[in-house]
Amino acid sequence: MNTVKNLETILDSFEDNVRTNLTFNNMISIMRNYTSAADNMKSDYLHGTPAFIGDASYQIMATTELQRISDLIREQMGLETETLDNNETYQNEQNTTFDWHSGVYTQPFTIYSKSNPGVIWDGTN
Repeated sequence: MNTVKNLETILDSFEDNVRTNLTFNNMISIMRNYTSAADNMKSDYLHGTPAFIGDASYQIMATTELQRISDLIREQMGLETETLDNNETYQNEQNTTFDWHSGVYTQPFTIYSKSNPGVIWDGTN
């Protein structure tokens, strides 16, 4: 019973910061029925490279990293892998001077328009 009481306290602290359509009873049900699923969970994350787009700092994912995570998820779902071809991979291809291994935190990364190749956004225009 202490677990339920502690969970309610934790959920109360999220009240102003999290929005969900789950009821408290739904959350209790999930906790009771799926706690054992944590024994089979694997954790990973996208490894990014720091960059600036205009005045804002971002983590940019290399195409190889995006492909690695895509392959991992597709494998876990029993799907065949596919080579990524999306806006992120397009942006990576266009930023030919971006050094993925420099460790420099002030590198600029430019956003290119795929539909209008002459138009770019680098935070200054």
